[in-house]
Amino acid sequence: MSNGRQQVPLRRAQLADVTPDGDRPMELPKTITLYVNGNKYFFGKPMVVSRRAPWEEFLRQATEKTGLMFAARDILTPTHGTKINGFDELVHGSSYVVISKGNFKPIG
Repeated sequence: MSNGRQQVPLRRAQLADVTPDGDRPMELPKTITLYVNGNKYFFGKPMVVSRRAPWEEFLRQATEKTGLMFAARDILTPTHGTKINGFDELVHGSSYVVISKGNFKPIG
């Protein structure tokens, strides 16, 4: 039975913006590109980032994705070497440098 109102279907993006309990907007996955510190021949690996896992798990996955011999210690911005401390600081579509040891070397 209709109450005279026409229901407008929600777009998929609108459905994904709210948690099932309606609390706060859900964090959509971000795609970033990872580079290895000091390796000018490493062309970058794309990685999809989601907040479902803790930051330490993200660092472990970054280590595997980039093929580092030692565990990733930090994620840095590619030009200034600013340390990224959490998921909120990652920007969708941006590039980052994975560092396991040594000093930061800017890309480009």
